[in-house]
Parts: sequence; C-alpha cells; structure tokens
Amino acid sequence: MNTLLEVRSGPAYYACKANVLETLEAKLSKVNIRKVLVIHGRKSWKAAEPFFPTFKNIETTFFTYDGECSDPEIERVRKSARE
Repeated sequence: MNTLLEVRSGPAYYACKANVLETLEAKLSKVNIRKVLVIHGRKSWKAAEPFFPTFKNIETTFFTYDGECSDPEIERVRKSARE
C-alpha cells in the first residue's frame, strides 16, 4: 500500500511515506533552498544516517548537538546555524 500523510502548519512540512527522503532534495530545490544545516543528536543520527540522501545540488552541513536544552547549547547551535 502506497499511502502518503502530509501535515502542514505555517512554514513547516511533514510527510510520512516509505522512502520519503529520496524526494527531499527535489522538495528543497522547489522552494529554492540551496543550503541546509542538519542538527542531530548522536543516537538519532546513528539511526537516521543510513537513510539520509546525498545531495547533488544542495550544500549540506551536519551539526551534532550535545543532547541538552541549555542556554549555552542553544547559543552553540545558533552560532553554527549563522556560520
């Protein structure tokens, strides 16, 4: 069964479908996104990395956060996003 669930709220976009990450670069390109910052934890990235596509036309930076919600960690992530 090939069903697709899409939820949209404001600028956010959520899609649930088998192999959905294969369409990620096309969706980002469609809205003129040329650079992305992927913020992830260590355990979550270990699970997701095998499924994450390699982009051909979008610059991708990966950033590991330290797994805590604190002002210093938020500032560290913010600085990385600005760079």
